[in-house]
Amino acid sequence: KGTFMFTVILLIGSGWSLVKPFLNDREKKIIWMVLVLQVIDNIAVVILTQEKEGEKLYDDWSAVLHFVDILCCCAVLIPIVWQVNSLEK
Repeated sequence: KGTFMFTVILLIGSGWSLVKPFLNDREKKIIWMVLVLQVIDNIAVVILTQEKEGEKLYDDWSAVLHFVDILCCCAVLIPIVWQVNSLEK
């Protein structure tokens, strides 16, 4: 469910709609990169939940995975900014 929602948000945010049913190569690369990172991150979170919470490695990996989530959210903004700039021109 989470990956599907994230995919829909990515597509809507990058301007994919009935008006523009295609993406340029640069946007496609970013969306695929973000989707792959998000899938890997979600798999890693599932594996991490099997670890004991008190261990130092748990805290370190938890921080890294939260950083990857934030990085993915910021990467979604890049195609949005490109679309706004292209519409202003």
